[in-house]
Amino acid sequence: MQEIRSRGRLPILVGGTHYYIQSLLFKDVEGSEKDSSFNPEKSEGNMTREELESRFPILKASTEEMLARLKEVDPVMASRWHPHDRRRLQRSLEIYLLTGRRASDLYNAQRNGHSKEPDSTKIPKTETSTPDKNEDEDMASQLLGVPRGQTVNAPSLILWIHVPQSTLNARLDKRVERMVQDGLLSEVESLDEYLQMKESKGKSIKRDTGIWVSIGFKEFASYLSACKTHKNNTNEDGSTESLESLKQTAIERIQIATRQYAKRQIRWIRIKLLHALAATNMTNHLFVLDGSDTTQWTQNVVGPSEEIVEKYLAGTPLPKPAEIYPDAEQLLHPKSEVDLSLSPEKWIRRECELCGTTTVTEEDWSRHVNSKGHKKVVKSRRKKQERDAAIEQPRDAEQSDELGKIE
Repeated sequence: MQEIRSRGRLPILVGGTHYYIQSLLFKDVEGSEKDSSFNPEKSEGNMTREELESRFPILKASTEEMLARLKEVDPVMASRWHPHDRRRLQRSLEIYLLTGRRASDLYNAQRNGHSKEPDSTKIPKTETSTPDKNEDEDMASQLLGVPRGQTVNAPSLILWIHVPQSTLNARLDKRVERMVQDGLLSEVESLDEYLQMKESKGKSIKRDTGIWVSIGFKEFASYLSACKTHKNNTNEDGSTESLESLKQTAIERIQIATRQYAKRQIRWIRIKLLHALAATNMTNHLFVLDGSDTTQWTQNVVGPSEEIVEKYLAGTPLPKPAEIYPDAEQLLHPKSEVDLSLSPEKWIRRECELCGTTTVTEEDWSRHVNSKGHKKVVKSRRKKQERDAAIEQPRDAEQSDELGKIE
């Protein structure tokens, strides 16, 4: 991008994950070129994931064991993450094991805006050199993804083509159906054959990372397993219908997962991106365009975007977002008052003994206790208590009568 700008040209980014795009927009956020020295797949220089886990066996232990270890070395971060969030628990442990510093200490140093030596009585000495004035803050930015005095890499204009959720869901479902028609299942079967071939040769494959957990593959696990059974079974009565049912279930699960992923993308925009833009005074550089009706694409998307870009390049005043899209004011209002990842004071962990549910923020707890599922459990528990009380009452009366007879 810098090379493109050096030639007097304007870089244009289209698509990509929001996480990636945001790392390009802002300095010192996780994923930028500056933090490439700490890559979870290639840590400590040229150390591979296998080498990292060989050196620190706890990183390939069960999620429960990692959580227990993290509680010992960094209870703050252990309380931050859900007990089943293996990836984040592992990440926090990696930071501690590789640097000798708690992720929570690095985080606080960044938030306080100055370097802060870790407590030497609680953290073992490592071979790393004494941190300079800004080292802790830099490490927080690089390892935790915390903006360090966040600034933009370059003035930017952002165009968000928005589609109402109901319309978007229908499009996503049709997109999955087209993927199946275009050969998704053949790709899935090829990947499964590759997986079986590697494992048959004794090669260990981590099925909980990478493409093996991507949307569009893992959903076919039951179907692929049934296909192998069907192939080796001489009695095939009714099995064809069963396989077709499993395939259809897998497709529906992919559609559900895709819709959920789309919701998370929108949530990212309305929380992380909007807060980052506000912190850099760039909120007025984000415009929403109406992509709900594809037959009106030129009128609702192409025309307005050309007008915005022309004014931006000419340096003339930009229109107000609401002038382009009526619902822009609502959409550009952050969905949350704060970005929870930057507000450790709001990391409050709670356990619902009735439902067996764990929450890590007040917002999550409120959402849980007001959910239909929780209310149903509470109602069921109340009815059981009332039934038990009704059963105990006659027993008490019978015992009272027996005592009267004895007297």
